[in-house]
Amino acid sequence: KQWYQRRVAITAGVVTEYGVLPMGSQTVHENSPHVKSLMIAGPHGTGKRMLVNAICSELGANLMDLTAENIAGKYPGKAGLTMLLHLVMKVGKLLQPTVVYIGNAEKTFMKKVPKNDMS
Repeated sequence: KQWYQRRVAITAGVVTEYGVLPMGSQTVHENSPHVKSLMIAGPHGTGKRMLVNAICSELGANLMDLTAENIAGKYPGKAGLTMLLHLVMKVGKLLQPTVVYIGNAEKTFMKKVPKNDMS
């Protein structure tokens, strides 16, 4: 097998083991380690969003997409950020299971945003 085929198989196994199985089976949920979050990181174009969509599809979960492009200018200042986090947690609890996706998370924490970046 090629190196990338092995990595895809490993990634699929980990996501299934920690992200899908505990939510799909009560027995697995009770006997497996309790994982509240998964961080999926990698270079641009490697299928992170597709993996998140597959998890949501498999679980029948709601997807909250908090990508910088989606929330830019909608919740300004510290009070806005507090309100956004409050809404995400409240709605996420009400509409379980919920997956929160933060694409391009590094853009949220940039001190100086490039002039050609519209997000």
